Amino acid sequence: MTVAPATLVALIIGTLIVALLPIVAFRLLKSPMKLDRRDAIVGIAAFMLFATLIERGVYALAPMLPGAVQWLSQPVVFVAFGIAVAAVIEEGGRYLGLRFVERRYGASSGDARGLGYGIGFGGAQAWFVGVIVLGQWVWLVWLAQRGQLNQQLSTMPPDLALRIQMMLITMSASTIVVRVLECLAAFTFQLAMSVLVWRGVQARKRWILPLAIVLHPIGDLPLMAFNAGAIPVSTMVTAYGLMTLILIAALVRWFRPATRTA
Repeated sequence: MTVAPATLVALIIGTLIVALLPIVAFRLLKSPMKLDRRDAIVGIAAFMLFATLIERGVYALAPMLPGAVQWLSQPVVFVAFGIAVAAVIEEGGRYLGLRFVERRYGASSGDARGLGYGIGFGGAQAWFVGVIVLGQWVWLVWLAQRGQLNQQLSTMPPDLALRIQMMLITMSASTIVVRVLECLAAFTFQLAMSVLVWRGVQARKRWILPLAIVLHPIGDLPLMAFNAGAIPVSTMVTAYGLMTLILIAALVRWFRPATRTA
């Protein structure tokens, strides 16, 4: 099995874009927005603790509950369970992390702490969900180009090896662009959510956490609709593109008064 060289080049470029996205964003915004790297570090820690360790722990423990396997075997219930778990745990982690930032480092005159935290939180997600996956794809394509893929697949379970083969057969530059755009939209969504929750934390609004939990699934709606066969890939790409532009416009509008007063 071989993969087109253009696909490998697109895959490497896409991986670099996703990997550098949070780093470049922080460096570009650090001076004008007066970002503090401690906020980003707390955001990274919160994502790793809640979105990886705790959330994965819940998924591991859920099948052990009486009757859970039967319920989770239903696709609708499984999807709803995943959405609820991700929303509650990730937004709960975001809220607790921002509360820690406020108590430990103090409030800010604007939303700089929320933005810095969001870059850390969203950057960790971009690396954990985007860079690691894309990096694995690069490795598999590189093996295919060298004619060593079959040897590697022989050490894997047959079902997994078949899925990898089908993925590589259908992989193209356009699918990589879709994946990168999805990561970009997710990163921007994390920035907006972190700024929103930070404003609620500073204003002592108790409803901000329930609101964040309700808003959380919005970022996954295009992908869920595509996986369910409700929309084609072109509609999903358009939805993610519009979402990214809207969120960027909202962030610019939120921060424009702060930059003017500064």
